[in-house]
Amino acid sequence: MSNAPFEKLQNMLGRKSADAAPGLSPDRFRQSLEQALAESPTGRRLLGIASQQRIAIHIITGKGSSGYLPENRAVFISVPPDLSTVSEELALELGAYLRQAELQLLGHKNPDISMGSEDYTVAFDAKMIDSLAVMCKIASELYEKGKTNFVDALVRMGHGEVYETYRKYGQGQELVDVYYKISQKTG
Repeated sequence: MSNAPFEKLQNMLGRKSADAAPGLSPDRFRQSLEQALAESPTGRRLLGIASQQRIAIHIITGKGSSGYLPENRAVFISVPPDLSTVSEELALELGAYLRQAELQLLGHKNPDISMGSEDYTVAFDAKMIDSLAVMCKIASELYEKGKTNFVDALVRMGHGEVYETYRKYGQGQELVDVYYKISQKTG
């Protein structure tokens, strides 16, 4: 299997190595993220699927380049160069990207520019809502274990209203409605 997407991503960031934050090797950073995520039953399930399906998790130095690349069966987590500890935000993002990998394995394709604009928008929004719901579920599970810092992380990420809706109604129409309400405010 080619490493072309990984190499392109590294080149885009201007990095030839995937060095993580000072004091933590990329492998140690990944292990710490996985440990944080594994404290949630949903996170543990997603990590199990990734292991069974050989979905790689890579830590790279940079900003705004995280995501799941189906072509390479890999999740990339971008870590700011000055970050020396694992954040709850990154653990939640890892959970969302592993969920995207799971959906891809189940046959749900990523939005594609070959789709009509309406189909593309629906597919993109469904993917975003699902990712937010998974992050809310993980944060909720950890909150029930007394780890409120994951809910705080969702609030810092700007998803406080989404979390409150998830806690009150679950992953139903109300969550879709609040997603579109927030999207209209910011769009």
